[in-house]
Amino acid sequence: MDCITMPPPFYIARAVGPYEESYRKPIKVFKFLCRKYLGVKMGKMMAEVVKAEPRFSAIDMIIPVPISQKNLRERGFNQTEILASQISKELSIRVDSQILQRIKEVPSQRELSRQERQINLLYAFEVKEPSKIIGKNILLVDDVFTTGSTSRECARVLLQAGVDKVCVITWATGKGF
Repeated sequence: MDCITMPPPFYIARAVGPYEESYRKPIKVFKFLCRKYLGVKMGKMMAEVVKAEPRFSAIDMIIPVPISQKNLRERGFNQTEILASQISKELSIRVDSQILQRIKEVPSQRELSRQERQINLLYAFEVKEPSKIIGKNILLVDDVFTTGSTSRECARVLLQAGVDKVCVITWATGKGF
């Protein structure tokens, strides 16, 4: 599936850089070696991308992609919440980590094909208290945009709950995205 045959539900998606060594290494150290301080610098850089892109204007709220309970237990933190918190400080826009909830534990996306990733995440998220987001423009924060499956599913759920527009910012993106 590509953006021409099936347009994504989000309005725009941007990343700080490509998922190559200079961007892959910091995200892995941040997530898997629990170097949370890296999230501050990374979040600042992500905020700069948002500031530089006019199509990101009029953001009402920042929402981080929720991680699985298993990953939260193993890491002790949600990396996207740390990134979103720093972006919130830089842009002076409220972040809400409770609106979007992961309701289904799914296998890690890392080893799955594009098609498996899309199926894997179907109905994995839900919106709590939709009244807080109806008519809002949301900045969805994730760490890596590979196939876009996570962003697509989160955006779909947010839009179904009444959000006006979803924009996506990530630290890194796979080739061709």
